[in-house]
Amino acid sequence: MRLVHFQRGSVIYFDKSREDVVFILQRGKVVITRQGINKNDQEAEELVPGNIFGIQGAFASCERGETATAQIDCDVLCLTSNEFLARFGNNRELMFSILRYFSFKLRNANRKIERLLKNGQRGTHHDEIITVVESFFKERKWLICYELCCRYENMDIKTNSRRRLAALKAESQKRLQSETQSSEEILAEDEAMYSEFPKSALVRKSIPGFERFSRKYKRGQVIIAEFEPGMTFYFIQSGIVQLTMCAHSSDINVDFLTPGELFGEMAILDNSPRSATCIARTDVEVLEFTKENFAQIVGQNPAIIHSLLRIFCKRLYNQRKRFKVVSKTEPISRIASVFLMYDEMRPSKFPNERRRTFSLTISDISRWTGLSLFDAYWNLSLMVDEMDIYVTKTRITIDIFQMRQAIRTEELKYKQKTQNQLFGGA
Repeated sequence: MRLVHFQRGSVIYFDKSREDVVFILQRGKVVITRQGINKNDQEAEELVPGNIFGIQGAFASCERGETATAQIDCDVLCLTSNEFLARFGNNRELMFSILRYFSFKLRNANRKIERLLKNGQRGTHHDEIITVVESFFKERKWLICYELCCRYENMDIKTNSRRRLAALKAESQKRLQSETQSSEEILAEDEAMYSEFPKSALVRKSIPGFERFSRKYKRGQVIIAEFEPGMTFYFIQSGIVQLTMCAHSSDINVDFLTPGELFGEMAILDNSPRSATCIARTDVEVLEFTKENFAQIVGQNPAIIHSLLRIFCKRLYNQRKRFKVVSKTEPISRIASVFLMYDEMRPSKFPNERRRTFSLTISDISRWTGLSLFDAYWNLSLMVDEMDIYVTKTRITIDIFQMRQAIRTEELKYKQKTQNQLFGGA
């Protein structure tokens, strides 16, 4: 921990830098600048004494997504993430204020992606609920569809939506009983899923003294349903949990969570409905806590606060990458961006390695890009015809350099098409 003086105009940290340092402004003014959606757009935020900044990069151990500059001469307290927790971890009011701030930012990031995929259109609450169920029905996820119907039928929804929900429930139950997934398909999917995570991320985790809160979910079961009231939050002990949200009549990936991570806490922190559906991607064991004992459990366990901060920062970092993917206007550019996102999130052991293989399916591409299953399949087929891409049932092998070139080519095509339209309109 040290107090550092920065002269006016000095850069405290740069965008894309990496360092485990949290900053507290003691004197002066600091301006935070971030790049907006377009390269020419820039967002700015002015900080005053007492403000804390740089938390996201420090706790997520990732690249910073902003630049911090001294607007006038400043004195800034610099702490590592561990020093920050040692000094302020027991300040429950401050910690909850920071957690609520990140919860607000994450929810806004989710809404930005949702608005982008829906072109700003949004149906009624009742329509949105039906759309969530139908998105899983289209993908033949009968168990998820059936369990969502059971959750939503207890909510206050209008009559015609209730009738549609009943029809979807009956049909998904019928399909669930008559159609079963082969053991070979299950093994292939599970192998692909587990290969995405290092073994260290899948080691069973626990919080001593809370075994009575243990709950188990079978592969494919719904733990949390989007739009339902948020009354509980969860700590993953074993297994993988998939977070999805519905947009453009399709469910899109938000994140995959592993043992030691928490989920469901956003609705607890800001008293809002669930913003995502959480599914047991494998057999899962969790600790389930209620809204009433959230403050007590978190307040008595500094390690949970550390975990929550790390999770929020990681999710915000990942959502920033997701936003870059879905903000691409051309489908091929979106698909190529998914491969680059995977390459960055799962870096190769060998520098400058061109050929990468990822555990991805056409359905995964659809969920990451927000494209329909047909559009994802069609555009990936076009890429296979023109590039060095190899696709199997559970894996896709690509050339990273070709993906970067594909994005540049598609952006150039889009720019030329836009100019032609403007010229033609003139």
